[in-house]
Amino acid sequence: MRRLIAFALGWKVVYLLDFDGEVTKRLARPTPFGATAWRMSRSMHVGQVLLLPDGSVRGSRYVTEWAEA
Repeated sequence: MRRLIAFALGWKVVYLLDFDGEVTKRLARPTPFGATAWRMSRSMHVGQVLLLPDGSVRGSRYVTEWAEA
């Protein structure tokens, strides 16, 4: 279902790796600076992270890496 939504919107499906090793699948929206994805931490803090082309992230202390699904 996520792939269908991503295809229809021109987004992509990505995996986010958290600092504790948990991997989650999310939709990422492309921007001129890299893709952005939303992630909710265990403390219920919802945040948007910038996914950089080299697999690193900016704007999050919770998510450490990402990879395209």
